Amino acid sequence: MNLEIQRKETIGHAGRSRLCAAMIDSQCLEKGKEYYDMPEVYIICISGTDLRKAGKTLYQVEKLFKGGDAVAF
Repeated sequence: MNLEIQRKETIGHAGRSRLCAAMIDSQCLEKGKEYYDMPEVYIICISGTDLRKAGKTLYQVEKLFKGGDAVAF
């Protein structure tokens, strides 16, 4: 689990979240290990602004592959 707190409105929140996820993945996947050995990761981003400007206090983002055969990670 990773907790990010963002106070600035000007920072690219989506890009920063991707960067944090990539850094966590690179630390978890040791050389010679298979990708399915990686643990499940949750990134919680707390911001003082409504990032999507839709009047919500919570936005859930999922990364998934669509189409083809289902693959369990």
